[in-house]
Amino acid sequence: MSEMPPPRYELHREIEDTHWWFLARRRIIIDLLKRFLPPHEGLTIVEVGCGTGGNLVQLNKYYRAIGTEISAFAADVARERTGCPVFLGDGLDGLVGMPREIKGVLLLDLLEHMGNPVGFLSRMHSSMPSDALLLITVPAGRFLFSEHDLAFGHLKRYNRRHLQDELSQCGFDIIYISYFNSLLYLPAIFIRLLRKLILPLRKGARYRTDFWFPPPPFNRILEEIMGAERFLLRRCVLPFGLSLIALAEKKGMSKE
Repeated sequence: MSEMPPPRYELHREIEDTHWWFLARRRIIIDLLKRFLPPHEGLTIVEVGCGTGGNLVQLNKYYRAIGTEISAFAADVARERTGCPVFLGDGLDGLVGMPREIKGVLLLDLLEHMGNPVGFLSRMHSSMPSDALLLITVPAGRFLFSEHDLAFGHLKRYNRRHLQDELSQCGFDIIYISYFNSLLYLPAIFIRLLRKLILPLRKGARYRTDFWFPPPPFNRILEEIMGAERFLLRRCVLPFGLSLIALAEKKGMSKE
């Protein structure tokens, strides 16, 4: 797994509690998790690659939240701001004596940083308890790979079949999979494609991200638009979007 460039961790720390995309994505993730893993303070949830801890704060309201993080800088920030245990590492290997307690593992926008995501998912499969659930989000739309992805150290974007195939290869059954961030899809496509056309003209200038901070009222509107998708996702799967979300379990688990 590759680390994000240090300035990007700083950016995450600055905006992940207020920027509409982070807030709305968090609503969608927690809503799906609560549907399949009813909240209980005794249930242990691990976010692998927790960054500077923005998700841990919210997860800790419903579960016992733990993080792992490959960046020592980000792990220190996450511990300080959340009070949650955060271990240095890129998986569950450092959680000695704890794996049996784990009921949920979250990989949130992490696989796109991997040179060998199948190898990583196979390692996760081996280290997860047999009754734990795996929740994954990844950026979607291969044709949308852009300067934003390069700025964050992304190696690729996914489509639904691609993510399904990687999970299946590693011994997971998919319980649920859908695109999301769909209501803002068309304007986002326009902006991304326009920036892809402009990028060669910038002649090697530093990569820029799409994370600009809109005025507060507009920020709130965007949060509500994207966050409302959680109600749609309770009833159906969305056929397109800027991200994918999947919930999986180990193959062959008994259904009660």
